[in-house]
Amino acid sequence: NWTISTGSSQVAMIDKVLTSTFAKVVPLAQLPSANALIDADLIVVPSIKEMQFGTPEETFFDFYEAWIRYDIGMLAPDGTSLDNWEIVTYGKSTPARFTSRTTGLNDAIALALRDAGAKLATGLPKQPVINRLLNENR
Repeated sequence: NWTISTGSSQVAMIDKVLTSTFAKVVPLAQLPSANALIDADLIVVPSIKEMQFGTPEETFFDFYEAWIRYDIGMLAPDGTSLDNWEIVTYGKSTPARFTSRTTGLNDAIALALRDAGAKLATGLPKQPVINRLLNENR
């Protein structure tokens, strides 16, 4: 049995990317209700759609792996969907990097999170909806 808690790491990574991309970021405790117009240019809704991991016992390879599939929803201020962007991230921990099952899996997940941060930071400004907003506000 495995218990994987990555929530706070995910939030910190996504917050860092969003605050480096946009001039102002306001976290929302919940999505706005239908037709409840909020004072924003865009609502970004990241969510984890799937998380997988592989251990040496399962794969018969001498490393741990982790994959995380994210859906990045982009909503108008009234809550209507403008676009979705899916990214898949990957992390692999080799024997030189881990000393136990737990450190091996933790390392693979940390590398998948680093991959997520890199893909978000480089890909987010290229998304059509976001690119248009960033260029309008220059």
